[in-house]
Amino acid sequence: MALQAEHARFFWLWLIGSAGFSILGVVTHAVLGSARSPLIASVLAVGIVVIQLCATYGVHALVQARIVGAAYRLALGIAAAIALGAFVLNFVALRDLVIVWAGTAAIIAWIVPLIVDLGMTASTVAILALTEAQRAAQLHTAAQLDTQLAPSVHVEVHNTMHTQTPAARDGALPARDDEAHLLAAQRIIAQGAVRIEAARIASVLAVRAQGVNSASIIGRRTNVHHKTVQRILDAA
Repeated sequence: MALQAEHARFFWLWLIGSAGFSILGVVTHAVLGSARSPLIASVLAVGIVVIQLCATYGVHALVQARIVGAAYRLALGIAAAIALGAFVLNFVALRDLVIVWAGTAAIIAWIVPLIVDLGMTASTVAILALTEAQRAAQLHTAAQLDTQLAPSVHVEVHNTMHTQTPAARDGALPARDDEAHLLAAQRIIAQGAVRIEAARIASVLAVRAQGVNSASIIGRRTNVHHKTVQRILDAA
């Protein structure tokens, strides 16, 4: 884990350095180029790169906070789309800069922005790959917890389900299905999706298994807030 953190730090430094160089080049292009307002062009140039950095860090932070599932996949897709857009915009600006102001031949001018932008792209991909590896390690840990804790949790949830309100008991599955819901509950807890007892998560999954799709209805049957129910269903 320490080695992985060291690798992540290296790629973050690479990304920030490449981003700084890209910002410098694009701002220079905005000031020296034909933009009607160099100030606005410069602000846009800086904003695009900063947003890319924030999107990349956001995906990394989600995994650090053990938040995965739909939120993680959406953030990952947004970060990839922003990185692609930033690559194209910065490439065009830097290519024009080296042609007009550095006197580089147009036939090879694309190499300069490609080096800068590929540095940003490669470091971004590497950071997301390390983040994905960390996420996989978290899921692996959750699976190990399933094996170690399932027997004791089964007893706890079995007793809890028998002491719940009649509405919750009406939504319970037969005892033979309890263990599957318990294991799923432990995985959801390990992912950090919610912070409630495994017994209550299992009761939510039990009602969902009966074909009830509404988070509000499941919440009323299990005495779990409907927003918490929705997070459980998204992580399941």
